[in-house]
Amino acid sequence: MKTKHWILIFAAVALLCAVAIVLFPLPQQVASAADIYQNGILIRTVPLGQDARFTITAPNGGTNTVAVSGGRIRVEQATCPDGLCVNQGWSRTEGYPIVCLPHGLVIQPKGGDTPFDAVTN
Repeated sequence: MKTKHWILIFAAVALLCAVAIVLFPLPQQVASAADIYQNGILIRTVPLGQDARFTITAPNGGTNTVAVSGGRIRVEQATCPDGLCVNQGWSRTEGYPIVCLPHGLVIQPKGGDTPFDAVTN
């Protein structure tokens, strides 16, 4: 009988968490720029307001072609074996990086429209 109560309590808590996530999603900031890192070193900061296309060469000889268009950024082409970075598609939101592990590349969108991260009354 005790096990049944624990299962019901767990199910109720899980349901409340799911409802809270749906009703109160975290705000997402639209990025204004993107930092591009290779092997943990910042190699370039790109404004997302200007369309551009450039190629980044990895130390192992691989390449990633990065495209910026319409306030978004993506890896357009890559010579990595899995191509996951290309499949990630466009990113324009802070907190959603594009990663190419074989080439050590991380594209991190940053900078929202607001200069602060909290408001109090």
